[in-house]
Amino acid sequence: MTVRETVELFASFYRYPRPTDEVLAALQLEEKADAWVGKLSGGAIGAISFGGLGLLTASRAQKIESASGLMNPVMMPMWIFSGVFFSGERFPAMVQPFIKALPLTALNDALRATILEGSSLASQSGRILVLIVWGGLSFALALRWFRWT
Repeated sequence: MTVRETVELFASFYRYPRPTDEVLAALQLEEKADAWVGKLSGGAIGAISFGGLGLLTASRAQKIESASGLMNPVMMPMWIFSGVFFSGERFPAMVQPFIKALPLTALNDALRATILEGSSLASQSGRILVLIVWGGLSFALALRWFRWT
């Protein structure tokens, strides 16, 4: 499916869609109108990774109310360092390896590269690997520690 075909598909969902060429021009996609759109499953990998983190964190909670309290120390460093609200590149060089190892950094960077820069998912293999490792370890530990009580 090309970019033009994708825009036409989404336009078909509307009763009065704008002309395809007008939408392509507004999005500055005229040059890539006939380029093929690759499959993007980085978001799905990110969802699985964060599902594992959530399950792991919840497996340590004794009550449902305490699960949200346990999520704060897990999520807060990612929100601060991962480039969600401001650039993670502004932090000192000694914390950059920690920042690059965070799953939210990997997901943000991979999605930005594929969506905004047109990179392929294969070119994001290092970032995808970070997400897979976080997801795999989180699920493995959660399955080991989780108990219905």
